[in-house]
Amino acid sequence: MDGGPLYKVQHHSGRILGPVGLDRIKRLIKRREIRGTEVARRYPEGQWLSINNIPEISEMLLLQAQGKLQDPLDSLQTSYEPILSNPHSRAVVHAQAMKTMILDSRPGRPKDDSEQLTELITLGNQAKIVDLSESGNEDPTQRVRGDDFHQNRSSPS
Repeated sequence: MDGGPLYKVQHHSGRILGPVGLDRIKRLIKRREIRGTEVARRYPEGQWLSINNIPEISEMLLLQAQGKLQDPLDSLQTSYEPILSNPHSRAVVHAQAMKTMILDSRPGRPKDDSEQLTELITLGNQAKIVDLSESGNEDPTQRVRGDDFHQNRSSPS
């Protein structure tokens, strides 16, 4: 938070936001989520007022209506310099020093082919597990009752 005053804002949808600081309110105004029809109060103790009667917020709403409200992040950008304009700039050297890492497999997946592809088919209180990884003529299914299935799912096999 920005350390300034905090407010509770009743959003035009009816939802109450907050406590939020002026920076957050500014972002909400910039994203057109606060339109000027809301009511707000100073947090923790304040009276609900039209948001336009709170000077700091009404000023931001006026600037937004004029197209002059700057995003808080816009003020941090002081100048634009293409990265490739100076091949010895720190940004280019840093980017050239970075290495690309290629992962062997997807994270959290076994590295071998021991996985079993199955499908669960439920009908009422019964469940049928179909093994899709085998391609034989035999019926590779296992029938279980719904209660047994849920108990077996909670305990590792």
